[in-house]
Amino acid sequence: RIETGAGSTAVRAPVVDAGERTIAVLTFTNVTADAADDWIGTGIAETVTSDLKNVHNVTVIGRAQVFEQLKNVHAETGRTGDSLAIEIGRRLGAWWVVSGAYQRIGDRIRITAQLVEVLNGTLLRTVKIDGRVDEIFELQDRIVFDLSRSLNVKLGKAEADAIEQDETSSVEAFEAYSRGVLNMRSAGRDAIDRAIALFERAVQLDPKYASAWAVLGGAYTLKGGFLGMPSLVEKSIEPLRRAIGLKPTLVNAHVWLGGALTGLGKLDEGLALLRRAVEIEPDNADAHQALARAYWLSKGMVPEGIAELRTALALNPEAGYTHLQLSMLEALSGNLDAAEVDARQAIELQERAMSGTE
Repeated sequence: RIETGAGSTAVRAPVVDAGERTIAVLTFTNVTADAADDWIGTGIAETVTSDLKNVHNVTVIGRAQVFEQLKNVHAETGRTGDSLAIEIGRRLGAWWVVSGAYQRIGDRIRITAQLVEVLNGTLLRTVKIDGRVDEIFELQDRIVFDLSRSLNVKLGKAEADAIEQDETSSVEAFEAYSRGVLNMRSAGRDAIDRAIALFERAVQLDPKYASAWAVLGGAYTLKGGFLGMPSLVEKSIEPLRRAIGLKPTLVNAHVWLGGALTGLGKLDEGLALLRRAVEIEPDNADAHQALARAYWLSKGMVPEGIAELRTALALNPEAGYTHLQLSMLEALSGNLDAAEVDARQAIELQERAMSGTE
């Protein structure tokens, strides 16, 4: 998915095929622009993404990947509204995009969600829901059920039950979790500390909140990895094990725990968790990328690492860090032409701030 010429590369969006039933959920826009309510837009998007994963024959693009595109496309193009949604969907290779907005007035909230078909820019469905903030879990479920009617899918009882099964019944825990995710994605040192404090509050309010345990562990692995502090990585183990115990299909918990254990020298257990993550969600680019890193960095399995990185790039072609690793492994393998192409791709993406901001 790259073009070469005159020693440079140009990034292309994935080719969208009608048979690829892929959907992305954007962060919902805060109409009132009161920063105190920003957590709601993140929370809705996280929950709708998670619930849509229960819909058969639909592949849901991960929120971290969507968030990076949302940040960078807006910065590059200045686009907003439907135009922004369609451009993000095009770059992600999504067939559909869900976008929306919300307005909070006191204890009441109005949510509007839209489902757009990316290829021709068709608005398929608009959902408008009013209710109280303390009914937010029910409101989110209604959004998913209404949108599903336009995806040409039939929800069985098992799928409907899974959508209605909320991870927490505590709005306060959900708010702390959502605020934590907002901070974690901003990637600043102070922000990661705020995120950890918020995730700890979420699990104190609801000790059975699997996703909150997972992101708490993930935040510790990120901070420990960047600061070179194995003690923080060690601290991630218990929350991540708790997350998997509460929800065995939680992919990001498997990825973070697998990465933490391999980094601490517990290679076989770490690799088993990463392989399990790929089994649970074969379309998760982050899972393939993490497995690739464990293969080559921890076990010296370069061909296996290359195969996983190529799979990750097929799923997320604009992952600059993945191109960077693949370039290095191809060079180690003596495939210098391919290594150069991927290295130039990594540089191109880095300059567009697709792979970090430094």
